[in-house]
Amino acid sequence: MSKLYVGNLALSTTDDTLHQTFVWFGMVVEAMVVRGHGMGCSCGFGFITYSSVEEANSAMTVLNKMELEGKIIKASHVSDHGQ
Repeated sequence: MSKLYVGNLALSTTDDTLHQTFVWFGMVVEAMVVRGHGMGCSCGFGFITYSSVEEANSAMTVLNKMELEGKIIKASHVSDHGQ
């Protein structure tokens, strides 16, 4: 499996929106927008887990710096963020 960090998400972006956007590139195991405590508001980033590195690489190559819900998103491997 391979996990991508997706940053600069619109506050309206949902897990389902992430899944629908990234599923074009392979088997999405998990799509998750990180939410803050309390009100559950989006923190503006999330994670996509693919079943393979090749799928994650394809998605990252195409979707990094693309527009999603009016925001230019950043897609990169989790390991690039020290996680």
